[in-house]
Amino acid sequence: MRNRDWTEFVNGALGGSAQPNINAKQMSDFRLKLPPLKVQQQIAEILSSFDDKIDLLHRQNKTLESLSLTLFRHTFIDNPKRNEWEEKPLSEIADFLNGLACQKLPPQNEINRLPVLKIKELREGITESSDWATSKVDSKYIVQNGDVIFAWSASLMVKVWAGEKCILNQHLFKVSSKEYPKWFYYFLVLVSFGKFYFYCFSSSHNNGTY
Repeated sequence: MRNRDWTEFVNGALGGSAQPNINAKQMSDFRLKLPPLKVQQQIAEILSSFDDKIDLLHRQNKTLESLSLTLFRHTFIDNPKRNEWEEKPLSEIADFLNGLACQKLPPQNEINRLPVLKIKELREGITESSDWATSKVDSKYIVQNGDVIFAWSASLMVKVWAGEKCILNQHLFKVSSKEYPKWFYYFLVLVSFGKFYFYCFSSSHNNGTY
């Protein structure tokens, strides 16, 4: 339906009425250009192979993250010798920046705009249904590929963002640290869900940087 032939067919069938429309009968008259069946099957096999590889990589990533989290927990949480280490609250290890109310920041044009990162996008990535907001915001609210994002409202999840540049929406935290490496505070947030949940909903200052 993104093909130019389809667009020209629809435009030709619309007619000159005040409310142009096209009905199902007219749509069924469109002649679709398809490659030979053998070529279609070859394309399907290639795409299916890609899907299988992507699924395998996703499962491998989950396995590696699970192993890494187990190692982190054993080393930094369950280790009986950890009493010799210095202890700090999570708020001193990482900064938690709450996002903007992006519905109040609509784009003014098609150039100075960015997609909005909400919980749905954190799960599924940026799609055609994603909202947009003006890009003229403080740069700290811009999310880049590789940033650690923590959803603290409705759905608790923490992810390393693997997508295009976007704007952080409210109810999401961008987690960062000037002192500690990303892997450390990422896994620390993962193992601190329970305490962090209580902190978020009992604190009266859950806007801005902690």
